[in-house]
Amino acid sequence: AATMFVNNDYGQALSESFVGAFENNDGTVQNQVSFEKEQPSYTSRLETALGDDPDLLVVIGYPASGVQIFRDYYADFSSDRDIMVTDGLKEASLPGDVGNDMANVLGTAPLASGPQNDAFTQMYQDEYDREPGVFNAQAYDAAATMILANVEGGENSGTAVRDNMRTVANPEGETVGPENLPEAVEMVSNGTEVNYAGASSSVDFNENGDMAAVSYEIWTFAPDTDSGFEQVTTIEFGSQ
Repeated sequence: AATMFVNNDYGQALSESFVGAFENNDGTVQNQVSFEKEQPSYTSRLETALGDDPDLLVVIGYPASGVQIFRDYYADFSSDRDIMVTDGLKEASLPGDVGNDMANVLGTAPLASGPQNDAFTQMYQDEYDREPGVFNAQAYDAAATMILANVEGGENSGTAVRDNMRTVANPEGETVGPENLPEAVEMVSNGTEVNYAGASSSVDFNENGDMAAVSYEIWTFAPDTDSGFEQVTTIEFGSQ
């Protein structure tokens, strides 16, 4: 395998994580190549990444750079090679912008599968007239949990928010979520115990402050569908 990653914290961290996991499972990573955002050509970086003819190319970046990367790739390299991309390249318009159906590309992304995801999705569509993006549900849940923890803590400080995240999000208490967040804020301010169940997940935290469980999806581009994607499978990870 080879990785080609945007030269920032996001790209470097994901490339390193992939390399570690791949090698721990007896895989060999031949090249790790960084690139700068939004360059006029990526042919030379692709040539370096693919110099040892890897079976798999992992591309970590964003759509603005991804369009040119994949235009250059399909112009000079085999469309039979497996390519994996990360969540930053989950953009429905990418195949059209590239001019290729990108059938050899497989992607990963966090999955929004919380108990109130349907309610959140409907509210988002009503407000913006489009479906939520990759991280919208997670971002909403993070903000909602911080708001509730802030109210529970009774002061505007990072310490108060930190110390009350589990209090408002973990089991025990009346279940609240995106569909009644303003009401939930009032409940907390009046001393009612709540359990925030979100759009992305149940939003339960373990003793380390990590999510107790998260879900990811494996997807492919599907330009002929309404969403532009086809879900291949889902994977759930639990933190201890």
